[in-house]
Amino acid sequence: MTAVGIPVPVAVPSLAYRSAMRSQVCGVAVVTTTVDGPVGFCASSLASISLDPPVVSFAVRRDAASGRAWGGSEGGLVHLLHDRQVPLARAFATTGADRFGGRFPWTWSVEGYPELVDRLTLLAVRTVTRHLVGDHVVVLAMVTRVESSPAPARPLAYHDGAFRRVGGSPEADPAHTSRVIRHRHRGRRSTQ
Repeated sequence: MTAVGIPVPVAVPSLAYRSAMRSQVCGVAVVTTTVDGPVGFCASSLASISLDPPVVSFAVRRDAASGRAWGGSEGGLVHLLHDRQVPLARAFATTGADRFGGRFPWTWSVEGYPELVDRLTLLAVRTVTRHLVGDHVVVLAMVTRVESSPAPARPLAYHDGAFRRVGGSPEADPAHTSRVIRHRHRGRRSTQ
């Protein structure tokens, strides 16, 4: 509904919006499901929506094979990637790339979805609802199973149009960082 005398907002041009969003740092996930075989895509749109019940959301282009698959899929797997998986992320982000041909080991999950063997964290999900928004399908899905890798690893991030390793201090606050360094220098582990 539009009130009288108040102008209707006009969307910014796509290129300006894309440029602005390049400053956002995103985690990187590969989302898989199955429709006549394995289907998957690289997502930087993954978000935690609810803790109780545990629900995530992600968006996929609706004209892509994965978008068509998620238009009717009952569920799938979300693989959170670690920083040594840039080649895998690129393959799943590239249209027409060979994703399940053997270069990246995978198996069928207990739920019947393609499961990447190497990942930082795995979330099995069941579709709750989907929404068509512009040129994307936004999927909300309940998390039904979680597995974390026992091997220590750093997450893979996407920023300014490139995959990046996450590093540095866990806090952006310079005062916190200097306290940690000062206490470690004195041989203590506490950050208080």
